[in-house]
Amino acid sequence: METEQQPDVVARQQTRLNTAARTAPPEARNSVQELATELEELRKLPVIPKQRMRAFFNKLATAAFDVKGGIALCRELHDIGYILRQNLVEVREQADENVKEEDNGGIKAEAADFGVNQEIAENIQKEDTGGVEGEVASSDPIERDSNGTNGTLGGEHATADSRRATTALEAVASTRTVPQVLSVKIRAKSSPEHQQLTRTTPHSSNTTAIMVVNVGINGFGRIGRIVFRNAVEHGDVHVVAVNDPFIEPHYAAYMLKYDSTHGVFKGTIEVDGDKGLIVNGKNVRFHTEKDPANIPWKESGADYIVESTGVFTTTEKASAHLKGGAKKVVISAPSADAPMFVMGVNNKTYTSDIPVISNASCTTNCLAPLAKVIHEKFTMIEGLMTTIHSYTATQKTVDGPSGKDWRGGRTAAQNIIPSSTGAAKAVGKVIPDLNGKLTGMSMRVPTANVSVVDLTCRIEKGATYEEITAALKEASEGELKGILAYTEDDIVSSDLNGNPHSSIVDGKAGISLNKNFVKLVSWYDNEWGYSRRVIDLLAYIAKVDGNA
Repeated sequence: METEQQPDVVARQQTRLNTAARTAPPEARNSVQELATELEELRKLPVIPKQRMRAFFNKLATAAFDVKGGIALCRELHDIGYILRQNLVEVREQADENVKEEDNGGIKAEAADFGVNQEIAENIQKEDTGGVEGEVASSDPIERDSNGTNGTLGGEHATADSRRATTALEAVASTRTVPQVLSVKIRAKSSPEHQQLTRTTPHSSNTTAIMVVNVGINGFGRIGRIVFRNAVEHGDVHVVAVNDPFIEPHYAAYMLKYDSTHGVFKGTIEVDGDKGLIVNGKNVRFHTEKDPANIPWKESGADYIVESTGVFTTTEKASAHLKGGAKKVVISAPSADAPMFVMGVNNKTYTSDIPVISNASCTTNCLAPLAKVIHEKFTMIEGLMTTIHSYTATQKTVDGPSGKDWRGGRTAAQNIIPSSTGAAKAVGKVIPDLNGKLTGMSMRVPTANVSVVDLTCRIEKGATYEEITAALKEASEGELKGILAYTEDDIVSSDLNGNPHSSIVDGKAGISLNKNFVKLVSWYDNEWGYSRRVIDLLAYIAKVDGNA
């Protein structure tokens, strides 16, 4: 089989990766060079093994968030990875409802998105059944200039030849004895029926749904929109509907497209009349109901709802979504009575009989993984936390009335404002051993995004500061990889804008008084990192529910 040509945009990313390898700091140069070499080899293959593609993107993601190479390198690798995911043939097994059996024992399917579903990827193995061919069209990402920076939004598009390429895919099979072969055509825009993802065995008419979560978002404010953006990047979560009674689709499209903190949306956004939005070719219904019980989630197939209004934060109030056809609700805020789950900490205690859950707060998501490691390794006796927190939408642009919290009514951009927080106490709910052993406060500061936790605690098992940070670093590379990160770079808050980790330990910022009394410092993007955990939690509970 002849090697098929890749799109020009992929070749440009190869050049960028080669340049990054040459200019990377010595401690990161080898890993980046390995990525460049791997990409070059993949582009030469007539058949691209799915497992090998997955391994490449895992390596790239690890390098992109390893801050020891410097923030500039991290951002460059992240951008390269994003563009490659849109253009390389690394596709999720997605079949439409009109699948047809083929003589080779496979099926042909219309695919509506990029990326390999994690659960499926872990349970497939290579079969010697030959390759199948699919026609691939890119999703028209924003063009970059020769330096790799963002060009004009919706600017000069690639030519048809550079946006389309016929690429051979490897035939893949599940661990079952019946081989499963997919020929996939990826379209920039897909019809609604193509968005229903199914998995079919070639010798059976029965289909079972792929673990892709159809999600609705109630409340299109800061968190609602950032959750949406994270869903687009995640791949396993598909937002099919949004509800917000205070805006209409055109304004929703504008707010999703442009963001003062996180930049311009990397994709396409269109308005479909009064029906909703079309994001990267996918239809997103838009509703304007004030009462959650009246939102017709069932019409758009939204099974899981992100409750991000900040209003319906109790089990009773959030349960109203179930009346519209939803199956589960995840509250993107602390809840007085709904069970709270923090990814990497207590998510494994979730059971499928719980209809409404909370993703806790951004600060709890930062503190809990940190506290978990310290308690498991050194036994925490007690601790005090202070979060130095960026201002939020609840604060004032100029001095104004603020009811009970007088200090909270002062200008956010001019003041450091002491405030209360229940984040530390909430850790006791997700780590029962620490219940009553932690409390804390907040200092609101004049920054738009990224916050930092200061945890001062006493530990039972004495250890040097170096031993404590070594344990945290080990956890960040092991069981808490992707949740907890570790750095000894001289970073400041803006360097972590857009970082997807829940907690980034700053090894050089902490101190200890003795072997039993230590202060730890850990950063977090209180918008992006938290929203990524909402998406991760949705994907996780959907997997549990599917296996129940």
